Amino acid sequence: MNQCKTFFMIGAGNVAWHLSQALKKANYIPIGVYSRHKTKAEALAEVLNCRAFDSLDNIIESANLFFISVKDDAIADVFEKIRIHAKHSLIVHTAGSVSIDIFKDKTDNYGVLYPLQSFSIKRKLDFSNVPLFVEGNNAETTSLLLNVAENISRHKATILDSEHRKKMHLAAVFASNFTNHCYACAKQLLNESGVSFDAMLPLIDETCRKTHDLSPEEAQTGPAVRYDKNVMAMQESMLQGAKLDIYRCMSRSIHETAIKIEDKNDKLRFEQNQSTRI
Repeated sequence: MNQCKTFFMIGAGNVAWHLSQALKKANYIPIGVYSRHKTKAEALAEVLNCRAFDSLDNIIESANLFFISVKDDAIADVFEKIRIHAKHSLIVHTAGSVSIDIFKDKTDNYGVLYPLQSFSIKRKLDFSNVPLFVEGNNAETTSLLLNVAENISRHKATILDSEHRKKMHLAAVFASNFTNHCYACAKQLLNESGVSFDAMLPLIDETCRKTHDLSPEEAQTGPAVRYDKNVMAMQESMLQGAKLDIYRCMSRSIHETAIKIEDKNDKLRFEQNQSTRI
């Protein structure tokens, strides 16, 4: 296992689509693609110029690397079906919230390569800009995964254990998934007024750009920060169901955070004043 130059991709969804192409671009050789949806396997296999499979029972080829990039609750089942073909390979899953121990005592060489990015098949993405987090079951597999990561991304790869990776994934859910759902809520509200979502794009872009220069707490604005009860009550009256619940929960969290920041700043100013007097 000193060199890993061939790979088999289990899965043909968003992550698998981008990861497999990044691997091929870095001169890793694709042996095959599996998806339970035949058309998806064939589509990715055509891009990679390799064989497509829609049944794990038909896989006879082996590879240095087996990437399992499927739904979290399917990883264990998929592994059991390929382990006989991959007993001399490095088996890697790409999930943020699944422990490396899912493979423990079942194979010799295994690990995790977690790409911290939001992927969509229909959108092109420069994989070399994706931060990668790796974990191996021993020093050799960790070293091999670091090498793979460094070959497909310009970011320095980070070794991160399963518990910390779960926290990383949770943070990503807040930063990306929940944020995007808020965009969907905004789009629905705009549709009710006959306004295009494009009107929001400059605001969204500036909000994202600010986080490169300011902490999220410093960049926060809006009625909840200053606890403008009149505006908040009026906006709540325009909502119902899940959107109202989200509005109230988010507003409460924003205001509580703002209070903590103000208390911290007050304490800092007090300490500075005391120091000046001394």
